Amino acid sequence: MDTLIKKITNIVLLVIGLIVAASSLIYLINQSDAAMTFSFYILYCMLVAVIVVLLFFTILRIFTDKKQIVTTTVLLAIFAVIITIGYIIAPSELSDVATRLEISTTVFKWVGTSINVVYFAFLGVVAAFIGSFIYIKLKK
Repeated sequence: MDTLIKKITNIVLLVIGLIVAASSLIYLINQSDAAMTFSFYILYCMLVAVIVVLLFFTILRIFTDKKQIVTTTVLLAIFAVIITIGYIIAPSELSDVATRLEISTTVFKWVGTSINVVYFAFLGVVAAFIGSFIYIKLKK
């Protein structure tokens, strides 16, 4: 079942990638705003699809393995803490560029939050990589 899902996912990703590449080429050749708008709509659809699929498989995994309930709850709590910390340290004063572009304070704060969350995720990946490297060296 897992290999079937992986094959279907890879085929769908390849088709979507080809559509986006063709749309980008059309934009570069014709400078057509419709092609760029189409690319953004595909991007939005992909983001929604990723969120839906992640939630679906997480819920499916929870109900098939009862031990996953605790792990998932802990991970969700950690994620909520990271978002909260990112929101607290995000700047709330508008920059000159944000003022010129007439961006609201709320949007500016959430953009800062998302940037902080990406930084935390990157640092987490680096820490996990270094930790696994050290663990492997100590295990040998």
